[in-house]
Amino acid sequence: FPVTITAGFAGKLNKGGDKDIDEVIDLLNFGYDTLTGKLAYQDHASLRKIRHGMNQIRTLSYIWNMGFSGFAAMMEFANVVLDSNFKTAVWKSMPYMKNVIGTMKSGRLKNDLMNELEELSGLGADVATGMRRNQFDPDSDLYFAKSVYNGWDKALNVGREKIGMWSGLVPVTATLRRLSNLYFALDFHDAALKFAKGKNVVPYARIKMEQLGISPEMTKRILGQINEHATVDGKRLKTLNSSKWTDKEAAQAFEDALFKNGVSNVQESFNGSTGPFVRSEMGKTIFQFMGYVLSSQEQQLQRYGARLANGDALKVTSILAGSYLFSTMGYIGRVHFNSMGMGDREREQFLEKRLSTQAILKGGLDMTGWLSFYSLMLNGLTGVVGKGDSQRIVNTPVLGLTSGIGNGTFKAFKDLVSDEEDMSDEQWRKVARATLGPLMRLPAIAPITNRLITEINE
Repeated sequence: FPVTITAGFAGKLNKGGDKDIDEVIDLLNFGYDTLTGKLAYQDHASLRKIRHGMNQIRTLSYIWNMGFSGFAAMMEFANVVLDSNFKTAVWKSMPYMKNVIGTMKSGRLKNDLMNELEELSGLGADVATGMRRNQFDPDSDLYFAKSVYNGWDKALNVGREKIGMWSGLVPVTATLRRLSNLYFALDFHDAALKFAKGKNVVPYARIKMEQLGISPEMTKRILGQINEHATVDGKRLKTLNSSKWTDKEAAQAFEDALFKNGVSNVQESFNGSTGPFVRSEMGKTIFQFMGYVLSSQEQQLQRYGARLANGDALKVTSILAGSYLFSTMGYIGRVHFNSMGMGDREREQFLEKRLSTQAILKGGLDMTGWLSFYSLMLNGLTGVVGKGDSQRIVNTPVLGLTSGIGNGTFKAFKDLVSDEEDMSDEQWRKVARATLGPLMRLPAIAPITNRLITEINE
């Protein structure tokens, strides 16, 4: 095995004909290429041009489809809160809340503990720009040569950044990441205080600790380092002082676990979360947001299933039930929000269609991240909610751009120039979508447009 790793660092491994060994070699090469950046960079100029075009399509798709994505991101709140200890979520975290929501224009948060956790996890986000500070974004495609990067790229990336902010996706995700980090640190500190009194405690169930890569022995070492180096104000944790930990293995284990916990509770897709085609340039372009849905199987559902089957049933059951309940409430709230500004009759019809018992159950399923793959399958098989009402996040860029910009725009302006009869509110709304494009999907714009259309048609 050491020889294999050495050969991998020297370049590509050679296959030997044994199927099982060749599969392992493929995995090692894939991991090596991911770490070194080779997976993201292609040597052939012609392929780079194709990749450049695909990147532009994905960016345009993001701008067109993600205007309401911040609302969907809020559904991860239940995962973050319910996966922590109750005392931490309800009581101990309260003094830190003002530091969870805020910008990082200076590159640092005001609270030392929150800033330390941002740096340790590598999941911090500068809300002012929408860019991560430490964690490489595999879909940002910042590896194009300067000569290839043109004015269109600049305009598209600015648009992506603005939509990320205006939709709420960037600030909501950043806030939930910080909340996840905070709960994690406070849970470990609480366990460390009990450990100092001679109690044999762990922050979480054994199976979750295993998923985080922390053994019982390593848990004791981490808790010991927290007791030795953490700075407190009374019982309130001020900072972990992780940079001063003398046990560097324990420090690294805690840092890795903090990251794993953050990307599980507030899901993030990785190269290893999906199959080779889905994570390829062509696959990312065809499926794009569907890759996120597929990743939820590995990032959340399978992890919850393993915990459920290995002694953490009570906690996992509360997470699963709570997240579905929260998502169902979110769906109902979203429907009411989208109906704001409509005329009385249209609003009544809109709500009646989307708030039936069947639609509510299905809508909650749509917005529950760890069930999103099965929701996607049911949407395709049954069409319960109806065309156009399913989550835009599971549509492919090609479908979204074709129906939205092409077919949708053509139909809207066809209705506009038609002399057959007066246009309905819905027809005017199609014209607004064609004219305003992705802006119509922003939370602040839709109710205003609805009201203007109602006034025009009256």
